[in-house]
Amino acid sequence: MKTLPHLSVALGAVLVASLVSSCGVDTEPATTDSATHSVTTQFGTVEVPDRIESVVVIDGRRDLDIALAFDLPIVGIPVETEAPPEIPGPLTEPTRILLADGVPELYPRNTVDLEAVARVDPDLIIGRDEVIEEIYDQLSSIAPVLPVGSTGTGVSWQQDVTTIGEALNQQDEARAIIDEYSTRVDELTTQYADAIADTAVLPISTSEEGGISIGRDRVTSIALEDVGARFGSAWTAATPEIEYGPENVTAASDAVAMIAAITSEQDLQAMNANPLWTGLPAVRSDRIVRTDKFTNDGGPLTALWTLGLVQKLYDRTIALSAHRHALLALALIAFIESSVFPIPPDVLLIPMVLAARDRAWVIAGVATAASVAGGFLGYAIGSVFFEGLGQPILDFYGYTEKFREFASLYNEWGIWIVGGAGFTPFPYKVITIASGVTGLDLMQFGLASLVSRAARFFLVAALLWKFGPPLRRFIEGNLALLTTAFFVLLLGGFIVVRLI
Repeated sequence: MKTLPHLSVALGAVLVASLVSSCGVDTEPATTDSATHSVTTQFGTVEVPDRIESVVVIDGRRDLDIALAFDLPIVGIPVETEAPPEIPGPLTEPTRILLADGVPELYPRNTVDLEAVARVDPDLIIGRDEVIEEIYDQLSSIAPVLPVGSTGTGVSWQQDVTTIGEALNQQDEARAIIDEYSTRVDELTTQYADAIADTAVLPISTSEEGGISIGRDRVTSIALEDVGARFGSAWTAATPEIEYGPENVTAASDAVAMIAAITSEQDLQAMNANPLWTGLPAVRSDRIVRTDKFTNDGGPLTALWTLGLVQKLYDRTIALSAHRHALLALALIAFIESSVFPIPPDVLLIPMVLAARDRAWVIAGVATAASVAGGFLGYAIGSVFFEGLGQPILDFYGYTEKFREFASLYNEWGIWIVGGAGFTPFPYKVITIASGVTGLDLMQFGLASLVSRAARFFLVAALLWKFGPPLRRFIEGNLALLTTAFFVLLLGGFIVVRLI
């Protein structure tokens, strides 16, 4: 049962009686000149006006959600006293519109002010059953009251929508609201059938202590169940809820994707400070769709919003699956870029690592192996074309000796030239072909290619693995400068050592 901290039922009765008496009326349930019809609820029978012109919502969660879904004329809502969400939620924009239209916030949520409710003189009151139970009689003296359920009461939002629709004589609208959700569920179930079957997911909320909790009766959980999600093993332990402390968040380690209710940036920072959390596969690969804790409870608007989160979750999973095929594309680009192709493999490597940070080393390894292999193709091109075309031209013009002098100088510094081209933005294909033309020692060429290309790709992968998306713009804008500066310093140090 809901406890209302500073509200005494007796005091509430006195306050409302006083207010109504001062207006010159008795304390019987309010009536109007319009026609009414009888509605039976869990708390009794009430007379609901056929025409509703003003509604107060008591709790501000499922009751507000349902009132908005029916487009009822809301004239009063509670003030949200918990930490406001720092990311948009399903009721963020509708609430903003209500406040912009002048709808008053009557009292802090969880501390119902009966006087404030009476002052706006509503035709109808809608409230969460656990909240209104203690003050039902007092609220009924102001206007007829329709209760709705909440997370954990065993009453689904669909049942509440049906009940409210019948109470308002809006059965068709109620069916349309429920059908919209059901249709969207069917669409997602069909569209993402493979991803749903292949992906172990978990809906979690963070706790104040830095742990996580899982609740089967939350809106996010129900939406995932409705689309047929395959859950991680921690789901079976939730009966219907379970909480894991910060030292036990590894219970979610077999979930490869999560919908995570992390309301504030402070909460997010606290979670990211826990290496057990950041080590979870779903976190490491950035397969988390973040929402706020207010999404855990709600009505049809929240449910539809949550289906959008479910879609985002499986979109990310599909993107990861696509990366398995993208590895082949990356290998192809890295291979031909070393000999003929003008576009560097970084254009694929960077987004691939960001989308699957737990596979950063595999992606960098594929790019390295393919690029080195492509370098040998460039070497062969230089060697073959030189023998067939370049050598006869040099012989004809008598430049053979001069070319040998150039080749000797190139080969003396060849390992550094190959290393520089392999690590810096200098076109690597130019050097691979030139190495074949000058006959650079093949062992030196291969070793320099392997070290330089691995250093380049693994450096980029390591930075993205560690820092994630915020570093992407910096890398894309400054990678050329950073790698060139590093190589110049390295080469300079080697020259100084040789001179000394």
